[in-house]
Amino acid sequence: MAERPDRAGSAVELREVDAANVRAVCELTLAPGQEPYVAPAAFTIAEAAYEPEGMLRAIYPAGGGKPVGVLFVDLAAAPASPLLVRLQIDAAHQRRGYGAATVAVLAEELRERGRRELRTSYHRGALEPRDFYLGLGFEPTGEVEDGEPILSLDLGYSGSSNARSASSR
Repeated sequence: MAERPDRAGSAVELREVDAANVRAVCELTLAPGQEPYVAPAAFTIAEAAYEPEGMLRAIYPAGGGKPVGVLFVDLAAAPASPLLVRLQIDAAHQRRGYGAATVAVLAEELRERGRRELRTSYHRGALEPRDFYLGLGFEPTGEVEDGEPILSLDLGYSGSSNARSASSR
């Protein structure tokens, strides 16, 4: 269970989605207008069930409580470059630093696994998360897949335990 505070002081833990928390994760809600940009949590769980190389995690505030989000990463997308397929923070918990803290914890976990890059994509539109990801250090690759621009975060993996932290950028 990884934990890390983000720049705003929020801290999160990433936990397996299991029988004890699956219902609470499925009950996470989207903010009004976000439906075209991110799938509901229940869809994420169903999709992850058919991706044996995927990483599905519930996002909890440090210290416990109820989940505040869910993420799904395709680890088979490319050997050194996993794809963040979905990051959803519950509508009631958005703009509190949980998303940024989650990406920092995820980046550290992937770096420890020897991954060099984290990629994601986004649906274009008025509420697109592009600026959120750019603010975390992601950079546009110039690639587009299924109409969605691809962004990449250099994980600073150097093959040693002294790798740069994504949150120090």
